[in-house]
Amino acid sequence: MAFRWQRLAGLGLATLAAAATASAQAARPSKVDWPRIAELVVKRSLKLAPGERVILFWEQSADRGMAPALRTAIAAAGGVVAAELSAPTSADVEATRRLPAATQALQRARRDSV
Repeated sequence: MAFRWQRLAGLGLATLAAAATASAQAARPSKVDWPRIAELVVKRSLKLAPGERVILFWEQSADRGMAPALRTAIAAAGGVVAAELSAPTSADVEATRRLPAATQALQRARRDSV
């Protein structure tokens, strides 16, 4: 089974768009039908086939329901969430900034080699 990068890119964009929408709606409960959007992303945009693996990239602090809805839709389509990558928080960025330059370079090399 070949992994298709466009699937990763499509899912990442959909998740990022959802996160951006969620950020704009600060404290109010979401009126968005996340399960329906997730179903459309999985069935129409990704056309996910049973057994295909997906990497979910999301911003935990801004997610208002898209990530759980995507997990459910992916499973319903027979897909597998192979990994979840969360966007770094401001605390993560600040902690990395305080590391010595050599350690930062090593982290970047490891991150970019995957």
